[in-house]
Amino acid sequence: MFTFFSPHFVFILFLGQRLLNIGSNTRLSLTTVNSHGSNGASTDIHSDLKLSNKFLKWAIQKEAVILIDVENVRGKTQFKMSHRELLKRVVLYTQLYNLEQNQVSMIIDHGSDQCEYYLPENLGNVTLNFAGPLMKADDVLARDVSKYDRNVALITSDVGLKARCQSTMNRANSHKIEFLEPRQFVKDLNLLYDRVEKEKSKLEKEAKSGKKKYMSKRDEMKESKLLWKHLALKYGDKELDGISVLKRAVDFDKLFLCKEVTEWEREREQNKKRSWEKTNDRIFVAEQFRRQVEQFINKQ
Repeated sequence: MFTFFSPHFVFILFLGQRLLNIGSNTRLSLTTVNSHGSNGASTDIHSDLKLSNKFLKWAIQKEAVILIDVENVRGKTQFKMSHRELLKRVVLYTQLYNLEQNQVSMIIDHGSDQCEYYLPENLGNVTLNFAGPLMKADDVLARDVSKYDRNVALITSDVGLKARCQSTMNRANSHKIEFLEPRQFVKDLNLLYDRVEKEKSKLEKEAKSGKKKYMSKRDEMKESKLLWKHLALKYGDKELDGISVLKRAVDFDKLFLCKEVTEWEREREQNKKRSWEKTNDRIFVAEQFRRQVEQFINKQ
């Protein structure tokens, strides 16, 4: 007699569920897959990447273009977060959520020239758009917000900019635009980044102690799965161990590092009366960042 506890019935239920999962939208499942295909050891990290901002969830689900008003976002951190540090977190976000090429753009005030740079896949396919000396980032955003011909998520708290972009979208097409608060966006970025940094620190301690017990690749991935996905599996290398992953993390941290800006930041921290960036300061750090990005692109 057939019962609900029959092994055959359980197998059928399992097979049916697998088929449903294959047919569903996998963008939020975050199964670990590299650019060369599945590595045979898929790791679902969805439970570790819960976003608190409902509009970020909407942006991912609707495959919306995500536009970041960089100086507005940095301003909400009292300019304690540099362009480089914000980019590091954005790249982590785009990679962990498998966002598409040109889906995320950071629009930055200043720079000696109005220009765009397209970072490669291992840097999240992020676009960096410098407004230049004659325009503001607000003007670039209000002008270009409708050119993508798709839904848009704009990260800014600037009321005037929101109104301009909404008006542009209304005139151009019927696609939807949502506005995300910078503080919540930074909070989500920091949550992801802190998780990866925690795993990286653990690998560093194990490497220094030299007493790390043997672990299978599967167990290593499970123990540091966010770091593995971000820094190893994207490269399609199946033979990486914990030390190799750590080396890539260190290499990533060195990108766009500028000696002049580092010295300026150190002096700024020592001078408590100048905790806020002035216009000339923002012009200086934006141009130094632009030069570092340009040098990196030219070497590719």
